[in-house]
Amino acid sequence: MIRWEREDPLAQYANQIRYEEILAIREEREKMLFTPHWEKVRDPLSRLEIPTRDFDVCTDDNIVRVGKAGDLANDQDKALREAIQAMIPWRKGPFEFFGETIDAEWRSDLKWDRISSTLGDLTNQRVIDIGCNNGYYMFRALSANPRLLYGIDPSERTLYQFELFQRFLQEPRLQYDLLGIEHVPLFPRFFDLALCMGILYHHRNPYQMLMDVRDCLRPGGVLIMENIVIPGDEPISLCIPDRYAMMRNVYFISTLPALEIWMKRSGFIDLEVLDMTKVTFEEQRRTPYAPYQSLEDFLDPEDPEKTVEGFPAPYRAVVKGYRRPD
Repeated sequence: MIRWEREDPLAQYANQIRYEEILAIREEREKMLFTPHWEKVRDPLSRLEIPTRDFDVCTDDNIVRVGKAGDLANDQDKALREAIQAMIPWRKGPFEFFGETIDAEWRSDLKWDRISSTLGDLTNQRVIDIGCNNGYYMFRALSANPRLLYGIDPSERTLYQFELFQRFLQEPRLQYDLLGIEHVPLFPRFFDLALCMGILYHHRNPYQMLMDVRDCLRPGGVLIMENIVIPGDEPISLCIPDRYAMMRNVYFISTLPALEIWMKRSGFIDLEVLDMTKVTFEEQRRTPYAPYQSLEDFLDPEDPEKTVEGFPAPYRAVVKGYRRPD
């Protein structure tokens, strides 16, 4: 069993969203979870039983935790740890499962700290995390008491990671689907808050992406946009010919003023810059749970102010904006 079985939290909104289309896409894309490639994950999960009792859970601290060492029977503990290893690399975190700390490539708690104070009370609000990875930010947002936390990301690996936690947390307000930004129009005027934490640079048309995000928000809804930027006071953008910091599918890396213009011209108002921080080895680095190339490999060893391709090294900016009222 891959998913913790529960009522679909989107079902209650079937008359507000394009629900049948969402179900069809979900069914088609989840076929990828059953390919031979993922047998290494499915095997330990098949031996990891759905728990019959509650475990201690903490989602309002830097490390998202469930259970403690010794809570599981030996065979269940073995299956859990095999599953964790089979799901490497873990890009977002940190997590702790029954005493095993997953030190992910990104210290996502540092990014969360930059936005959490501006979210406020989310009671009864509907939140979408676009490019949610394994759901770390959704888990952290639970303490703000939203009505729905919905994540989309087309990665099977990160859905497996999310569902590993969900089978113990069993939180009915959380849902993750293997959708991409192109599917956001299936939720017209639906969400109160959109988190978009580092995917804009992966899209060929930043204006189109931002307008799609705008249209999934109710009038007055909030966007938290986090993106790679380069230093500069002019509204300019790099057009990436091949790779940026060894990343494929990167098209534009802009200055902060350019990012603000993109947001304004896409229908967002009252912009507020929440943070601009240079990416450091404290925040992004190789770990045993992400043992592949990371930031230290992406920067010029002779000049860490540049990427290996010779572009300015990455900063991360966070901008908050509101969908313009009708």
